[in-house]
Amino acid sequence: MLVLPALAFLIGCGPYLELRVGTSWNMYANLQTANGSSNSFVIPVTAEFTNYQNDRVRITATKDSGLQQYIDSGYELPFVNLRGYTSTHYDTSITYERNGMTTTVEHTRDDPTLGRELPWWERKVIVFRALDATEPVACQNTMLSAR
Repeated sequence: MLVLPALAFLIGCGPYLELRVGTSWNMYANLQTANGSSNSFVIPVTAEFTNYQNDRVRITATKDSGLQQYIDSGYELPFVNLRGYTSTHYDTSITYERNGMTTTVEHTRDDPTLGRELPWWERKVIVFRALDATEPVACQNTMLSAR
């Protein structure tokens, strides 16, 4: 009997555990929780349960229209989101910056990391929005392709 309320509570807490920001129940589309902090006035810190949002990627070039949205908007994305996207878009070419290094991949299917499919539980549980590195954080009224 308590399973559904417990599940609803866990989904609501997802952003503050840094588990899933993209599909949790939050009032504002610009909620960002990364690096142990959030832009929420009510809950300004997070439990930093995972490190997914700290591993950011900035896409600098691509021929994929879904990933081009990140270049056009200036948003970064967690590497796990990029892996999830490229593991299902096998023929994508991309240049991205991660941890200060620039990487170019001609076909993501040939890359041992980007071409490898995420485990089922990561595809279902780990869902993040794009990350706006500017201040103030822009409101995102939609989920971009690599979620």
